[in-house]
Amino acid sequence: MKTLTVEQIQAIETSMLATVVKILNENEIPYYALFGTALGAVRHRGTIPWDSDVDLGIPYNFLTKALECLRQEISSEYVVVFHDTDKNYPYLFPRVGLAGVSHAHLHIDLFPLIGIPDDELQRKRMFSAFKIIHKIYPMKKHKSVWGRTPFQKKIKTILYRILQAVYPKSIATLEANYETLCNRVPFDAASYVFAVCPDESEQNIFPKEWLHESIRVPYHYVELTIPKNYEAYLTHIYGDYLKYPNKEEQEKGLGFTMEVPQHIFIPSLLA
Repeated sequence: MKTLTVEQIQAIETSMLATVVKILNENEIPYYALFGTALGAVRHRGTIPWDSDVDLGIPYNFLTKALECLRQEISSEYVVVFHDTDKNYPYLFPRVGLAGVSHAHLHIDLFPLIGIPDDELQRKRMFSAFKIIHKIYPMKKHKSVWGRTPFQKKIKTILYRILQAVYPKSIATLEANYETLCNRVPFDAASYVFAVCPDESEQNIFPKEWLHESIRVPYHYVELTIPKNYEAYLTHIYGDYLKYPNKEEQEKGLGFTMEVPQHIFIPSLLA
């Protein structure tokens, strides 16, 4: 085994990203860099130095095609992970990882972009339904909980048992409910979209008009698609997106490492 620095993780992910984006573009599958990946492209022209993941959003009506194309065309050094082929995968969105390596910290997340109601009350109800599913689904998969301390684990275990009692749905039912929610408002007919991911922030809901026009921007040696009105999107997500986080937060990210098998190749970020 060998230890990867955050910069080496970013180099591997960027190489992986180049492959994913090439497949999506060649198959005319729309996607958008989201969250820290969009911020990195705009503010750093690449990865945020202290960040170690990649986020893409794909309209839900293209997600199945994206999975099929990626699985058929991606190099064997990578793997497309989703609950339809991995019964232990604890999320309801797919991701691309490195074959033979844990995808927990080295991955590209493919978040569904779905339509969401114009009516604020209906929107909040739909958001709450997603929030419940995202809380329960990983627990159902693992049948155990994780905590930073024994006390935290104990509290989470109690909450899990309460959730199991009041929401005794099977894994298959949760997946079906999730799919129903994703299809409730057709993406093409929606005025607002929701980037469905487990952080459960209402900031992930934004006007679809921000996606009507897009541009390609450099992200190291990859060209990424982002909303043309990226200022509106990034301000919506981060506020003053040009402001750096405090030194402590930066150093925490910069100090992150992970173990991988000795044979894993580390490409250059200047490729």
